[in-house]
Amino acid sequence: MSKHLSKLVGDYWRQALVFVLIAGFVVMVLWYQLGTLVPGFSSPELAARANANSFRKILENPLFLPHKLMQYALISLGHSGAFWMRTVSALWGLAVIVVFFDIIRNWYSRRVALLGGALFLCSAWFLHFARLGTPEIMYATTIGLLWVGVRLKSVNAPRIRTILASIVILGCSLYVPGLAWLIIPMLVWQRKVVLSELASIPRGLAALTVVSVMIGLAPLVYSFVLNPILIRDWLYIPSRFNIGLFWSNLWHIPVWIALRGPALPVYWLGRTPMFDVFSLVMAVLGLFVLNYYRLLDRVRAVIIIILLGFVLAIFNGWIALAVAMPLMFVVITAGVALFLQQWFTVFPRNPLARIVGVSIVSFVVALACTYNLRSYFIAWPRTPATKAVFNKSP
Repeated sequence: MSKHLSKLVGDYWRQALVFVLIAGFVVMVLWYQLGTLVPGFSSPELAARANANSFRKILENPLFLPHKLMQYALISLGHSGAFWMRTVSALWGLAVIVVFFDIIRNWYSRRVALLGGALFLCSAWFLHFARLGTPEIMYATTIGLLWVGVRLKSVNAPRIRTILASIVILGCSLYVPGLAWLIIPMLVWQRKVVLSELASIPRGLAALTVVSVMIGLAPLVYSFVLNPILIRDWLYIPSRFNIGLFWSNLWHIPVWIALRGPALPVYWLGRTPMFDVFSLVMAVLGLFVLNYYRLLDRVRAVIIIILLGFVLAIFNGWIALAVAMPLMFVVITAGVALFLQQWFTVFPRNPLARIVGVSIVSFVVALACTYNLRSYFIAWPRTPATKAVFNKSP
């Protein structure tokens, strides 16, 4: 009995230590010098704070409502500085990382989830949105929509908790411009599953859920009645159609991804590409995986969300690519999983070779993470262009 207890305690403390180390690293990446990395506010951050500093303004334009309400709460408590406004985005980024890890862990393994999660967390692309005091990080809520689809299809998922969490995610996502193009077709496509799940929960809880959903969506409906033009912004439809600009955005997408990024110093460093070489190689392998399993619903969902991000970027510019960001890292992680799988297939019974393979991949992932962290934390804040746009005082 004592030996069993000692083993249980030993395993528990090892797992707890690993959890604390991982959580500490995630928190450090998201909150390190959050309010002081750049010298001041940027114009988009001040605009976001101004749009969230009164309840009346939020009701008039409730797009990105969850993000605005969190900033409004902090402003009401007297916390309107850069650290606090950016903390809201960091919290959303943390939620995105947790959901991403949960999906990958269930699809592959804990090891692959840690490697893919590290690449996602440390990517400069993710950090530029998750550490900025603007609500664009909510575009990455698409990973939550993928989670909803996966969990509702899983027979082992706790039903009531899954349904309630799914309703919260869907409700938040409906306040993100452009995601209605994804949510409404998804609900129609999976209507039998959705109705079946709702019928399985107790009637009292179902009634409370319906009332909560109606209250949650009331600001959106109210704003549409008050200002119908807002529907266009909600659908992320541009105010004017410029074929030349759309064509430019179309051919720029692969350029932004692989060759040089956009000239937007608030959101990006110079002309560096969005992905490092290792991530691009893993993305190619990941596309092979997606093609092989293209008939699976979850793979189709990943492809549809990425394509939606590309379409929105064509019509609205580079920032809309954030819709596809977490799903593109799902593809990259699939490539990492394929690489490890092929290595283990070649060396099925050689423990030394298996350790070497995992060590090599882990080392390269660490290099890619280091490159992206240096790009964001060292190179970006020191460039003259960045200092010029983050020069606004509170």
